[in-house]
Amino acid sequence: MGNTKFLTELIRQYPDLIWDLNDDSQSIFHLAVKHRHEGIYNLLYETGSMKNFITRRRDIHDNNMLHLAGMGASKERLADVSGAALQMQRELLWFKVHIQVFVSFLLLLR
Repeated sequence: MGNTKFLTELIRQYPDLIWDLNDDSQSIFHLAVKHRHEGIYNLLYETGSMKNFITRRRDIHDNNMLHLAGMGASKERLADVSGAALQMQRELLWFKVHIQVFVSFLLLLR
């Protein structure tokens, strides 16, 4: 069972898990963004309106998910994609997805 399937099942069994934080005040979704795990991040859409609260959450370094998305991916994660152009394309796509989520959220606040 992959990480995404495992977490999906875990969250279904223990829904309050989405509110648990690590020592840096980051949820599993913050960690998914930080480590570029798209499948786990996409589980956020299944939380419904709670995603608005989760995406706004800031860690102890005052970073929200958008900040984490803007930080560079680890070399191990980039090694999954060969070639500098493909790595940059992957990073831009990742950042674009997060910008869209935050713009949607900000429009809801109006």
